[in-house]
Amino acid sequence: MGPIYVVNPKNLVIGDNTIINYGVFLNCLDMVYIGNNCQISPFVQLHTSKLSVSIPRKHIKKSIIIKKNVWISSGSIISLGTIINENSIIGANSVVINNVNSDSFYAGNPARLIKKLSS
Repeated sequence: MGPIYVVNPKNLVIGDNTIINYGVFLNCLDMVYIGNNCQISPFVQLHTSKLSVSIPRKHIKKSIIIKKNVWISSGSIISLGTIINENSIIGANSVVINNVNSDSFYAGNPARLIKKLSS
């Protein structure tokens, strides 16, 4: 573990044997659940809020759920309201805006299914 930045740590739940690497930014204006045995690589960002595009601008908040045995590679951004299901991998520098299936490798901007992983 290295230095990480957490906004509103009371909304952060981290499971057992999970590693959060240096430079990670966790915007926990809503709940962030990170399951057991996860790897969060350097400079990953998790954002549970965004500003609306309508005037007046308002904060929109939704939780992020990362289930067990997930690896999020360096530089990836996880957007509000997403669920990353178990045993999945997010490729480096990906932007996750939709839910991620179990046993899958996702990558890109926006992240998309690259391949199913063997169980």
